[in-house]
Amino acid sequence: MRKPWFSKIDAVVLLSLSIVVGCFLSRQSGSWDASSNTIRVSEGEGTPVLLDGTISEGEWADALTVPATESITLYFKKYGGFVFIGVDCSTLEIPTADLFFAGDSIRQFHVSSDLGERVLALGENPDSAPPLEWGRISGWSANEVRWSATVVSEKEAAGLPRREAMKAAVYPYGGFEYQFRESKLAGQPLRFRAWIRYRMDRSGSVVFPQGTSATDTAGWATIILF
Repeated sequence: MRKPWFSKIDAVVLLSLSIVVGCFLSRQSGSWDASSNTIRVSEGEGTPVLLDGTISEGEWADALTVPATESITLYFKKYGGFVFIGVDCSTLEIPTADLFFAGDSIRQFHVSSDLGERVLALGENPDSAPPLEWGRISGWSANEVRWSATVVSEKEAAGLPRREAMKAAVYPYGGFEYQFRESKLAGQPLRFRAWIRYRMDRSGSVVFPQGTSATDTAGWATIILF
């Protein structure tokens, strides 16, 4: 007798594959439309994130991944009233990060050796706008760039210029991990831009979406939380 074209073994294999694919897709917190730069962030599985700048697979396994540039990968997820954004820029030398969200105004969130934020009017030039409020932040947190004061002193005593001494004393980190209260990002949908500067003299600069300006939201990505 001829064997049926679809056996019980085939059914088991197909069911197993569908479960694997389904589990993979369910762990992706949202979707990204590259053609329109639209990022949809849905409720994740609640995998905890330690805000230490170490972008580990376990922490961000349930996040939406967006390959922003050749040197930067972004991660997005939300859970329990919080939005988590990871910025993997481990290939860059001593990076700092600025995230911009635009609705009726532009909110800038900066991370370097301190945390700062400010609100800009749409179209306002950041260079002439009120400065960042250092340390006076609310509704969000992130890892800071840290270095050892002891190592700085040792390196300077050995003859290194201060900038080189600080470079040698930086604690290793692979990027930035932000946690926002969802209410801090109210006003959906939001326009989004990331600006990463690197090297000690901040001479390197990468933005996502590429070619966009901090003074004009044209071309920025769109973030939808749902």
